[in-house]
Amino acid sequence: MLERLIKIQSDYYSELNLDQIQPLYEGQNNYVYSDGQIIVRIPKNQLNNNKMKKEIETLRKINSHLPLKTPKLIAWHVDEDFTQSFMIYENISGRNLSRDVFDTIDNKNMLAKQLANFLITLHKNSDIQSMASNYESSDVLAYWKDLHKRFQDKLYTFMREDAKKDMDNNFDLLYKSISKQAINNCLIHGDFGPTNILYDQEKQCLSGIIDFSEMRVSDPAYDIAALIGFFGYGLSFAESMIPHYPEIEYYIERAKLYQTTFALQEALYGVEEDDQRAFEAGIERYI
Repeated sequence: MLERLIKIQSDYYSELNLDQIQPLYEGQNNYVYSDGQIIVRIPKNQLNNNKMKKEIETLRKINSHLPLKTPKLIAWHVDEDFTQSFMIYENISGRNLSRDVFDTIDNKNMLAKQLANFLITLHKNSDIQSMASNYESSDVLAYWKDLHKRFQDKLYTFMREDAKKDMDNNFDLLYKSISKQAINNCLIHGDFGPTNILYDQEKQCLSGIIDFSEMRVSDPAYDIAALIGFFGYGLSFAESMIPHYPEIEYYIERAKLYQTTFALQEALYGVEEDDQRAFEAGIERYI
């Protein structure tokens, strides 16, 4: 990885300080480095290289329209060979709004308002949504039926019988929920969970939203699901956002069902991308 950083410095961003840059974390999709002032992201495979290309194009156009800070690009290069690609953006102060941090915050109504305002802007701002043409718009019902089948084909052999039955029941409920409500697809964040929400403890407010690599045109309820899920903040918190984003009231039913699939989505990624760590983390509670 040092060789890749040296190449970035020599060919694209001479200000990169190799003496200061340190690994920040290794995510499912990227290697991430920082010197405290900038963030360097390097894709781990071709799949995430393709996502990075779209993310860069989108961020360059939508940042100024959003009410919270998002990655401000400094330098980037996307090559057909993913080992040559990277993006660099300004570091946003704050820490991940994990459940542990969330539980220490007294003014949760402020958090609800900030997150709701961010999502309603993302989902409804016309300048942002004009970027939706860069992404394929999925048939929501077909998408979830395909995911269900991939779970059955690639994961069910590892799962307990009761876990498989529960998941099948959840999908049946999801199909009914999708079928009974008109869904207005829009450009969504796609991974709107605690790891990508930043909180400034000194200022006691949200400081930014990061990682737009999973952006796509889909059901806006999916962004709510990540707030409800296993590592999220719970159903009551999502409901507290309704006064600031009224449509959330109609998203809740689907969001609750979407979030039941998150762990298995991680396991499926592990199988399909040969990531044993992701597979084991996702399948753990079902075996």
